[in-house]
Amino acid sequence: MARVPATQRRREFVEATVRVIAEHGVPGATTRRIAEAAGAPLASLHYCFHTKEDLFVAVFEEQALRLAGRRMEEGDGRDGLTSAATRNLEGCVGWFRDNPDWARAQVELLFWALRQDDDLATATRSYEVHHEKLVADLRAWSNPDDDQSMIEPVARMIAATADGLLLQWFAYGDDMLAAGLKTASEALGLFIEQSRRTTGRD
Repeated sequence: MARVPATQRRREFVEATVRVIAEHGVPGATTRRIAEAAGAPLASLHYCFHTKEDLFVAVFEEQALRLAGRRMEEGDGRDGLTSAATRNLEGCVGWFRDNPDWARAQVELLFWALRQDDDLATATRSYEVHHEKLVADLRAWSNPDDDQSMIEPVARMIAATADGLLLQWFAYGDDMLAAGLKTASEALGLFIEQSRRTTGRD
């Protein structure tokens, strides 16, 4: 049997973890079940990831990379912070809608991370993985006359809004998601434009 490269095996374990968590939740995501879903020996899972927590963090990291890739595909240059922010929100929610297992795993893992420790270090780390890439995207697509101090709070707002829309989607389905995303995108754009007028950047 040909040896599977470690990078490929890690990717397979991450994919399997997402499927298992989406179906069984974090409590049901045992290392044995994940290894079986990946079609790999349990020993290779422990070789690639020293702890299950490391594996879960790898899911957050892979998700952030895929979301960043989706946003880059939809980007069209420096068209300003308002367009970049609304496009990022729509791209993020659209990617989760197209990848429901990842969406379910995201919500399950966020609640898992919140329960891990008193100082919330695990939850903070999971959010920062996404936040850093989102901030980099917004900086790359903003115009020189955009208020750069808005990028950090706008990135936080995008993440919080996307999380809320995901929960509504699970509860109410696609129609509510589409309506909520339209309203949220408009509100985000108004927030940025109001800041531009306040700081005299129009």
